Amino acid sequence: MARTARLRLAGAAVVVGVTAAACASPDAYTESATRAALRDAGLDARQAACVVEAMDDTFGFQRLSAREEPTELEREAMEGILDRCLGRDR
Repeated sequence: MARTARLRLAGAAVVVGVTAAACASPDAYTESATRAALRDAGLDARQAACVVEAMDDTFGFQRLSAREEPTELEREAMEGILDRCLGRDR
């Protein structure tokens, strides 16, 4: 598997995991906790802020706080957010 594909899969897994963890917590989604989790996963501060802002703009607080699995369209949108925020070409 090419390095870019592995990075894309890893990045998507991180964000899906972060979002799922936020949904499972009693406090639901918070921007600061998500930024911190993304930083812990290896993103720099600028990348983490970009991802959180784009997630908020794309999905909105209600959806990010939902206790549901993301749809296929949401996963694709998340991949686009990661590509843009991490400076990756598709």
